[in-house]
Amino acid sequence: MESQESRLVSMLRGRVDRTIVEILCEIQHVAYYQFDEVEKNWKKGDIEGPLILVKRNQEPHFYIVILNKLNFKNFYEPVSLETQFEQKSPQLLYIRDTGKVFGIWTPNSEGLELLNKKIEEIKHIDSQSRMLKNLLDIKVEETSSRLDSKFPEKIPEDYFEHKPVQPNISPLENTGKVLKPSFFQNGLQFEEEGQADSGKERLREAIIALAHSDEFLDLVLQGLRSKGF
Repeated sequence: MESQESRLVSMLRGRVDRTIVEILCEIQHVAYYQFDEVEKNWKKGDIEGPLILVKRNQEPHFYIVILNKLNFKNFYEPVSLETQFEQKSPQLLYIRDTGKVFGIWTPNSEGLELLNKKIEEIKHIDSQSRMLKNLLDIKVEETSSRLDSKFPEKIPEDYFEHKPVQPNISPLENTGKVLKPSFFQNGLQFEEEGQADSGKERLREAIIALAHSDEFLDLVLQGLRSKGF
């Protein structure tokens, strides 16, 4: 018997995005607000409905969608290092992207806390995967440079006689109190992103943690397949 989550995934694939493969978090009802930098207060937008954090089988691999009940204009926001997310109150999530600040409000504070936690996990995976990719790219460049210096004219025909082993990778209450202008008297303050520690121990811990992450392994597998492995 098909589960409720499977039915929802099928519905989303048919109506929203055929690349969706998994639902990571749901909030039954949210409302979209945009922050006015001049007046220092929130203005309610024309987007309201259920929010779903989804995973896709291609980039961007994760994004938030709000299925709009007010009109046909749904809300989409990719989850990556380029976008800042902060839960500043139990019911309001700030988002800053390309200079704009907007918010997602919901009476479901527990659901919003879970959403924020999932977003932080995704951004951590994104950060570590980019670090690993950069290291692999550097390694490939160094190897290529050494080969060029070792064989400046021509690589012997038997150099690739033994093919490399292929990698084996397994698969809404009253919003007045929260949104009143005095709540933002100091403006919106986003925490600065922490600086990456380049120490070997830190890198070792990150790689070990990534090896236990199904989401990261999925991304690596997709990357290898796209390269023909």
